[in-house]
Amino acid sequence: GGVVAGPPLVLVWNNSQIHVYEVDERSLEFESAGSFKYPKVRTVAMHVSKDDRQIYVASGLKIDILSVKGAVRKSLTFSGEMEGAPRLLDTHGGYLAACTDKNVLRIWNLARAEPKPMGVPRRFEESAGGSSVPLGHVRSVRVNCSGTRLSLLVDQGVTAEGDVRIADPRLFIYDAESDRFLRYSVGHQWAPVSHMWDATDPRFMACEMAPQRSLDDDSDGLADSQVGETVTLSADDANADSPPPLTGPHLLTLFVTPDGRIVRQDCVACQEDESGDVCLMPVALAAPFVYLLPMTGAGGSDTDTTRILRRTLRDLAGLEHVDAKTAKALMDFSYHLAAGNTDEAYRSVQGVESRTVWLSMAKMCVKTQRLDVAAKCLAELGHATAAAALRECEEPEVDARLAVVALHLGLVDEASRLYEQCGRYDLLNQLHQTCAQFDKALQVASDKDRIHLRSTHYAAAQYHESTGQTQDAISDYEAAQVHAWEVPRMLQAAGKVEELTAYVDQAEDKRLYKWLASYYESCGDLDGSMRYYRKADDWVALVRLHCLNQNVKSAVQICNDTNDAAACYHLAKHLELEGRPKDAIHWYSKTGRVRQAIRVAQDAGLESDLMGMALSSTTTEMSAAARYYLLRGQASKAVVLYSKAGQVRKAVDICLEHHLVDGLRRIADELSKEADPQLLTRCAEFLIANEQPDKAVGLLSATKQYERAIELCEAHDVPLSEDLVEKMTPDKNQLSADVRSDLLGRLGKVCKRQGLFQLACKKFTQAGDKVKAMKSLLKAGDTQKIVFFAGTARQAEVYILAANYLQGLEWQSDPEVTRNIISFYTKAKAFDKLSQFYDSCSQVEVDEYRDYDKAAGLLKEALKAFLRSLGIDKDTHMPPGIEHDTRVVALQRRIQLVDKFASARRMMKSDPQEMIKVCRALLGQTDLETAIRAGDVYAQLIEYYASVRKFDDAFELIEKMRGAKIALGPYVDRSLLEDVYRGVGQPLADLPEADEGIDEDIHPQQEHGGDDYDDADEDD
Repeated sequence: GGVVAGPPLVLVWNNSQIHVYEVDERSLEFESAGSFKYPKVRTVAMHVSKDDRQIYVASGLKIDILSVKGAVRKSLTFSGEMEGAPRLLDTHGGYLAACTDKNVLRIWNLARAEPKPMGVPRRFEESAGGSSVPLGHVRSVRVNCSGTRLSLLVDQGVTAEGDVRIADPRLFIYDAESDRFLRYSVGHQWAPVSHMWDATDPRFMACEMAPQRSLDDDSDGLADSQVGETVTLSADDANADSPPPLTGPHLLTLFVTPDGRIVRQDCVACQEDESGDVCLMPVALAAPFVYLLPMTGAGGSDTDTTRILRRTLRDLAGLEHVDAKTAKALMDFSYHLAAGNTDEAYRSVQGVESRTVWLSMAKMCVKTQRLDVAAKCLAELGHATAAAALRECEEPEVDARLAVVALHLGLVDEASRLYEQCGRYDLLNQLHQTCAQFDKALQVASDKDRIHLRSTHYAAAQYHESTGQTQDAISDYEAAQVHAWEVPRMLQAAGKVEELTAYVDQAEDKRLYKWLASYYESCGDLDGSMRYYRKADDWVALVRLHCLNQNVKSAVQICNDTNDAAACYHLAKHLELEGRPKDAIHWYSKTGRVRQAIRVAQDAGLESDLMGMALSSTTTEMSAAARYYLLRGQASKAVVLYSKAGQVRKAVDICLEHHLVDGLRRIADELSKEADPQLLTRCAEFLIANEQPDKAVGLLSATKQYERAIELCEAHDVPLSEDLVEKMTPDKNQLSADVRSDLLGRLGKVCKRQGLFQLACKKFTQAGDKVKAMKSLLKAGDTQKIVFFAGTARQAEVYILAANYLQGLEWQSDPEVTRNIISFYTKAKAFDKLSQFYDSCSQVEVDEYRDYDKAAGLLKEALKAFLRSLGIDKDTHMPPGIEHDTRVVALQRRIQLVDKFASARRMMKSDPQEMIKVCRALLGQTDLETAIRAGDVYAQLIEYYASVRKFDDAFELIEKMRGAKIALGPYVDRSLLEDVYRGVGQPLADLPEADEGIDEDIHPQQEHGGDDYDDADEDD
């Protein structure tokens, strides 16, 4: 059910009955105008005009048009499938608006005999990406007085089924002329609860908003864009700024512009007082008034029906008592002002001549913060003072400039609000001071403008002093921290000397003691002044007074006791005037005033103290003292002081002029490359002439005389350092490449001769001679740098030198060194040397590890490398006659013997007889020792015979070994020998002694890295 008002009729309805009452405008008494039953009423609207009174009832798929007695005059039907059943109705100014349960909107013009549809039915949705997107579920609809716009309040579904809904924080406007939906967000955690259009202005409307609980607390089904934010879903959307932070229900007044913008005009609190106990429900809008119904009780549950409040909208003040033309002009002014059309706003009121209206509009501009329009209003008012103050105001904030206008219009509270709103608390502080509101000024300064807190206290103190409030002035002067001179001044000016003395004694402030002492001194009371100077620890004033009284002894005592610099300086100056230079120098030096001490010493001729003081003084004083010594023929001291003062050129000139070799040698290191080349050359020539080549080398290098510097090093064997060598190294762009390389080569030789091998390597490298660089580096013996340099040099001779050096190391126990040797020989294509190294490696495998399999592989690599040294690749057939080469024949023979013995060792378990046959055949070879150690063959047979317990055969082989003078220890384990001797019945005493090497361990093949030589002959 509900209530519908259409003056003078009031309609009350529920889902089955409708009652119509007519209200007497004077007595406000109700009289029944009609009552009837109507089944299944969903909603009701009423239209009252001069000619007719009609009731619109939504029921089912139609809207019946009834008379006040209930007679059906006409029906407006709806398509159930396409449009749905009507559920929301509203009439205003001769127009009817309806919304169906399928969110379809329709508008009719009621001015004619039959309602005329305006446009086509419009569904509450928008097109996005080629499809229609619903905008929500309409819960309230209102039409404006011209029927051109509908305002909509919408719910959004939280769940996917849409059965749970919450209020959308946006107000929607349907513009029928442009067929688009506009949006206005009332802010985060706020929701629109009611809305209405102005009675006569189709642009003007109001929307009541109330705080709602955060949607995050209710559900997470609504997107963030739907929670209190201004959302633009299409190019036609227009949104205004959200309202300022508010508490409690508020009424927003809005203008809708033709270009699709919704702009806020004002914000009215829906509360009767600040306590918020009485809420006000908006019931109607008729500019410049808004009508509000008081709601009392908890949450505004009770209605005070005895009164309806009428409030004037802030920005429309002045419309209450003006004619229609002026009212329309001011309404247009407010509209254009809210829309930001300053020129249009001004043009709309150009015809207004009332000074009161212009003053009201100027105040309105201040409250709406439109400075540009306010300036025009001031011009129309002829307020020259305010206009001039506005022009002269240079504050960057618009609110601060508006505050200036507000002050000249008498709006002091509004000015305070504007200053606080823009954060200009300094100007707010000044405003309070100007108004003599020092309590407020101090509060603002204490909370927001602490940088001006002291100055505010000072201003307050001056105000209190001018009004005779002495104690308050003292308190503020103390808070401003200027009491040390302002309070004594104030009390002395007022003739309150006794109060001044008492205040100073009570404060115990040295600054106050000093002020009072100066006051007593000005009055001639020296005893009183000295007493307070002593309390103030003002020692210089005490010394000054004692010197004035010729009491130097007391002044000296004070200086000795306090060591006060200012007091000592004053005493020194007094002693200087009295003709006591030594004492004056002592006190000047004690205060650190070396310049004065030097001046006194020079004037008095006290040279014994001058040098020490000059060296501890500034460069200016050093130079002055140096000139003093130079004039008196003490050139060596002048040189020291000039060089210490940074005037090296002057010092050098004196050394050259007076032939001071030691002095020039001391300052030679201070000469930099930036010095005058002629000066450096003169110094170098002087040092060479006086047999000081070490210092001359650096100076010659600084003047880019590199060849001569190197010649000095070669001739005199001048000790070199890394810094000196770098100084002697010319840049690439200073000399031609050949000359530079020659100089660097000579410099490298000097470094090499002095044992600076790494420096020599660096210089040879810069000279482009990498071979000599490597030879120098080899002498340094730094293996890591040798390997690195060889890898970067990329020269065959350098690779060979590095590999030869690495062969001199313990390469047998370091696989990394072995790989580097093979890599360097391979990169240098020194295959003959590589072949010899492989041969050496194979011998190591035989001698150290008895690994004949690996030895055979290394011999094959040696043969392959040797063939490559002859130009024969592994993929190339051997040329005729190569098989007769002695080296090839020898390697092939050794490979054959080693392969046989390695094969025999592998047959020890599988075919022992063949193994015995092969081993005995090898022992019969005359060239066996060229490839295989005979002791290894004997040991193989002895181990086998002992394992099958043929000790006689094993003993026979042992005796043959001893007969051939082959030591048993390196080949046969002692425990095995003992078993054989026991097996043949020989005494153990006949076993060989330890000196024959029997105890030497034989390492198994598994303990030796088997991959040290893999891919050894591959090219880089």
